[in-house]
Amino acid sequence: MNALTADEIEAMREAQEDALPDSGTLARATLASDGTGGHTQTWATVATAVACRLGKPDRKALEIANRLGIDVTVTVTMVAETDAHVGDHFTVDSVTYTLTHVAEPESWETARQCLAKE
Repeated sequence: MNALTADEIEAMREAQEDALPDSGTLARATLASDGTGGHTQTWATVATAVACRLGKPDRKALEIANRLGIDVTVTVTMVAETDAHVGDHFTVDSVTYTLTHVAEPESWETARQCLAKE
């Protein structure tokens, strides 16, 4: 199998981005001092205007969710190399989803695939 060139991978990513019609905000839990020696959890925005597509989980997504024992109500496809982590919140059109699975990056990643629950 021949390796793809950087230009070929970039062209594939651009084509994939054209199929991401929505936009979302990615937030991550952080701990902030409560001023009395403890901490409170707050949500810090990691990225805004993240191109994405929401979809119903397909059979493969449901099999992964079942195998991992996680809840899933939606698949989220984001731009390749998006810094997304399990537990992050992703908000699209005022609906917030919690990422329950983030696919491991591939060498030829054209999009970041995630499973989430509302």
